[in-house]
Amino acid sequence: MRLFLLAIFSALLSSSVSANRIDSLKTDNDVVEFLKSTNADFRSEKFNKIELRSTETVRQDLNCDGIADKWQVKNWEKVDFNGDGRTDLAVMLYWYDYGVYVVMDNGNNNYKLHTLSYNIYEKCELAKPLAANGQQVLLFSEKKSIDTLAYKYGGFVEMNRQPSNYEIDSLEFRTGFCYGSCPVFTIKFDKNGHAEYDAGTYNPKQGKFFTTLQKDKLDALMGLINYLSVRQLKNDYKVTWTDDQTAWLRVRFADGTVKEIKDYGLKGTFGLRLIYSIFFDLRGNQDWK
Repeated sequence: MRLFLLAIFSALLSSSVSANRIDSLKTDNDVVEFLKSTNADFRSEKFNKIELRSTETVRQDLNCDGIADKWQVKNWEKVDFNGDGRTDLAVMLYWYDYGVYVVMDNGNNNYKLHTLSYNIYEKCELAKPLAANGQQVLLFSEKKSIDTLAYKYGGFVEMNRQPSNYEIDSLEFRTGFCYGSCPVFTIKFDKNGHAEYDAGTYNPKQGKFFTTLQKDKLDALMGLINYLSVRQLKNDYKVTWTDDQTAWLRVRFADGTVKEIKDYGLKGTFGLRLIYSIFFDLRGNQDWK
């Protein structure tokens, strides 16, 4: 009898550990309150209130040549995007305009919000979670094109069924000025993670600094370069608006060849956006000397 009770207690404990707040969401209002709790801007009086409009309203407002109905788009869905056993949340949220957002559960009551909509002039961005070949992905439609996004290296990137296996000698990322307070900096490092950070205006600190990158950050960037098959990407990207920032990503391979990508607006692809965000974060999460 004692062993039976211990087994029941163990099962209940396991269930409570794996469950998260997203599992308990049942209504649109539940979702709104959860989103407010995970993002300060959503609850700030400085910004408009967030709205979670009904599925029917979303499909009417964003029918997008019938895609919303064809995909059976919902205003929110619970999904485990990275197969870690924790439930994540995909939302079609109205905040100044419609946008696609995903909240990932990183464990220990730690949630990260991913904003997948970025084109302020695009009024037909839609997303639909889908299981494909045993993997949970996200179909994303915008500008009458459709991407299949997978959660890799801490963000959503275009799924690549045949990643490359480059031998990479070094990486360099630099940014230019914009009409505003865009951080201007250069970070470069070799295959061993020996890094240099040249910080210009609008950075936490200015000057030239050095460090050895943490292994997980180094592995993530090297892994992303390969997963995206960066050689196959275009050399030049640009948004349709003005007064934005330009960034350059330079990859030097072991054979001496170089791939350089110029990106005005820093929105070239989902994968590139993730690479850029990792470089931006490196400014504050490494021990620069």
